[in-house]
Amino acid sequence: MIYLKVLDADGNFVSAEEIETPIYVKYQSRNKLLLQCPALHAQGIVSANGSETYQLDGRDAIPGMVHTAVFITQADYELLKDTDPEDNNPTPPDDPGAEVLTRAELSAKVAELEAANATLLECVLEMSEAVYA
Repeated sequence: MIYLKVLDADGNFVSAEEIETPIYVKYQSRNKLLLQCPALHAQGIVSANGSETYQLDGRDAIPGMVHTAVFITQADYELLKDTDPEDNNPTPPDDPGAEVLTRAELSAKVAELEAANATLLECVLEMSEAVYA
């Protein structure tokens, strides 16, 4: 299993992918085509769904590649897999005074509320134990 962070030509985050059986490719300039190859010689990798090929970061360039893949850890993948690339440039709501939260900010607020709810629940349980004791 390998994990990838996919970037666009400007280096902006596009997606994170988990690939169970990676297919590595290299470009053959003589015939202008991609050939499957071992990871050691690879310049690119086929996406998880097989619809696209990504340039491997730090490898010789493949003509026409739009996205670059960077190897990441499983922990990094878990953090990135549900990230929406639009979070970097959220569309403002119709109300110019409304606060726009990124997914990360929203997740932090949810975690904060869950912690507050857990504390409140502990207090309620303690009170009910005292009443029924």
